[in-house]
Amino acid sequence: MKLVRRLSEEGVCKEEALQAAEEAGEEARVSPQYEEDDDHLANDSPVDLDLENTGFVLPEAHPEDQLPEGGVAARLNDSVASEEPATEYEALVLKWVADYVNSAQESIKSTELEKRVNHWRKIVTPKLQAEEARTEFDIHRYGSKILSHFPSDGRKQTIPFKQLMVGEEDPREVARFFLSSLMLANSHNIELSKTSPDDMAMDCLELTLKSRVRHHEELEEYAAPSQANTTR
Repeated sequence: MKLVRRLSEEGVCKEEALQAAEEAGEEARVSPQYEEDDDHLANDSPVDLDLENTGFVLPEAHPEDQLPEGGVAARLNDSVASEEPATEYEALVLKWVADYVNSAQESIKSTELEKRVNHWRKIVTPKLQAEEARTEFDIHRYGSKILSHFPSDGRKQTIPFKQLMVGEEDPREVARFFLSSLMLANSHNIELSKTSPDDMAMDCLELTLKSRVRHHEELEEYAAPSQANTTR
């Protein structure tokens, strides 16, 4: 087209210009020229063609003040430009999530507490069962056991406390015998002493017999005068 226009401007008639253009087109098809000398873009296509008219009109861009309303872009711009308050549904969802997190944390705490309680039960329960299986602690009966270690003739004799524990397999019996010894010393049945003056000495406790009279037995047999008169 440029060739026809240029020939027309030089005064060549239209028929001759068209014929020259056809001949030029034939030459271009046989040996196409890839680039024009005045083309400012290099290597832009296999055959550099200049298109004067594409045959259709491109739509004009929307002005900034005439964006389509209700579109996705408009909604996106609105959400980015300004933070709208949460809807009622979003508030309910956030509340539900917060409640769920709180309940989960409470569940974790209760689970940890339950584990500690179960561990404590595993330790304490066997000990309580073993304690219940033991005989009841009768301090007078244990006092009688202690007095039975002394000779029956009533003479004064001293024995070590560890002699009372001979044959006792349960170490907890030590506390029962020691408590009964304190009661007998308080009722003047025995006298307690130690063989070593050292305050930190071990196994140095001794028991000396003073009397076999059991005061609790005397109290059980004692009858008040008022009661004696009523029984007559």
